[in-house]
Amino acid sequence: MKTAKVADLIILDKNKVLLAKRAKKECEDCWSIPGGTVEKGETFEFAMQREIKEELNCQIKKYDFFNKYIIQIEEDIKVEAHYFFGEIFGETSLSPELKEFAWFDLNKETVNKLDMAFNQKEVLLDFIKSRND
Repeated sequence: MKTAKVADLIILDKNKVLLAKRAKKECEDCWSIPGGTVEKGETFEFAMQREIKEELNCQIKKYDFFNKYIIQIEEDIKVEAHYFFGEIFGETSLSPELKEFAWFDLNKETVNKLDMAFNQKEVLLDFIKSRND
């Protein structure tokens, strides 16, 4: 079985979350949590930091681990996704992988209305629940 590894950052500012609209063919025009693939030899933390720099051209101010998800894509392919949460600083600009970014209220009503990539709606709803517990 092949396992792909990804690392994403739930970017927060008060009670808002930054999401990016994907430009890639897969899940095009869906909102997503910034991040991406862990390359050979990288830790999840390093990959997350590198991906945020590549996608948004900014630095991470602080972060912490949130949760790990295993997603079965096909019978012989799964994805291990590590999600972190934190804050960024610096001027933000988009890579060609993304069409736009926007800040959204971090609540169930807003998240449920979004067309999101992969299982990321579930991730954000889990994150909201964890903050309210």
